[in-house]
Amino acid sequence: MRHGRAKAARRTLQFFNLATSGAISPPYKILLDGTFLVGAIKNKVELFERVKKILQNSSFSFFVTRAVLDELNTLDKVSKDATFGEARQYGLDECEIIEYVRLSKPEDNVENALCKSDTENEKISASESVCRLIGACNSDGYFVASQDDDLLIHLRATPNVPIFRLYRGVLCLDNPSSASRNAESKRERKKLLDLNDEEKCILKAVRECNKKKRINERKHEQKLQQNLRIKRKAKGPNPLSCKKKKSKK
Repeated sequence: MRHGRAKAARRTLQFFNLATSGAISPPYKILLDGTFLVGAIKNKVELFERVKKILQNSSFSFFVTRAVLDELNTLDKVSKDATFGEARQYGLDECEIIEYVRLSKPEDNVENALCKSDTENEKISASESVCRLIGACNSDGYFVASQDDDLLIHLRATPNVPIFRLYRGVLCLDNPSSASRNAESKRERKKLLDLNDEEKCILKAVRECNKKKRINERKHEQKLQQNLRIKRKAKGPNPLSCKKKKSKK
């Protein structure tokens, strides 16, 4: 993995760890959907090795919902493409299966076009099962790996959902969405409002100290640059560019 991509992944992991107060931390939980599994099989992606590199060699586990496996099974029966069967088999062999009964009903205050089920135990679609598992704020700390654009639109609107995607056969961890960043900003503002007077004074003193430190560092850098400058002595005109004096006859 390239250095820039690894650095971006490390920043993303740190962001979600802080934003969720450690809910998203090793061992990580990676939730795979059917579209991602099919894409990985078609592009011959070594999922375990690629994910391990992106997660900085931290421990992790793959998860898949029963609804995703059922959907792949149906597609395998009606299609002549063997990829669906291979994707389903990978889910059975390499992933922990989340059954229907473990999927709670979505919150009433969350508008979710993908979640439209009335009973908790009825069979639901693959995308709906992912929505239910993530809920309103991904309290269980799942990563979601998907190629389903409609599902990804919903997940990006949900705070604190790290997303894996395949871009031209390359596995990538998306940067935090605007919903995640906004939620983190609100959390930081709330923390500042909850400070007492003594803590506010300490925070102000620390900020002023850091500001002075930055100013001193800039002054020091400017002084070093001035010392490195070489003072050039003024030279006379280039004799080749000067007109020769005409001799008087």
